[in-house]
Amino acid sequence: MRDQINNKFEGISHKWLTIPLDSKEFDLVKHAVLLEVDKENSFTKPLAKKLANIFKEKGFAWVKFKRVSGRKNNLKAICQIITADNYKIDFDMPCQSVLELGTLNGTPKSLKLYKSGIKVKQGHNWKKPDDGFEDGIEIPFEDEFTEAGYYLYRDFHLELKEKGLTLEQWHAQRGGPHWRR
Repeated sequence: MRDQINNKFEGISHKWLTIPLDSKEFDLVKHAVLLEVDKENSFTKPLAKKLANIFKEKGFAWVKFKRVSGRKNNLKAICQIITADNYKIDFDMPCQSVLELGTLNGTPKSLKLYKSGIKVKQGHNWKKPDDGFEDGIEIPFEDEFTEAGYYLYRDFHLELKEKGLTLEQWHAQRGGPHWRR
């Protein structure tokens, strides 16, 4: 399980998970926030309500994956809820959940998730449509593309096919496989 999680985040420096609001994992997030409010510290009910409203506006929650803890049969994922003001709330999540959840393409601050009125699509959560498009490459589309990237890639290759060109012929017409001449 630990190796599978390491493989999921291989090459990713900021390990942010996206959590649907109707999932059991979101219940863990709510519980952790409520426990933090009950403690006598600087995390208050208005701050918790503000965080909940942001999650509701965006349609999903986000947490930072820190590490896997425990031994062989008792593994758990240590995660953090981080607010816009950098207040951190630690909580545990099942490792299987970490494998099943989507990831963010960046950090919440860089994606401006804490700002109201800005909608951002989640990364790596889309499923390739059953549109019959194949390019002969063995890497699954959903592992390499965002949804928009897939459609651009597919449309480009369909246009080449329509013109009767191979990718190599198209590159040769433009002076080689370079973006700039």
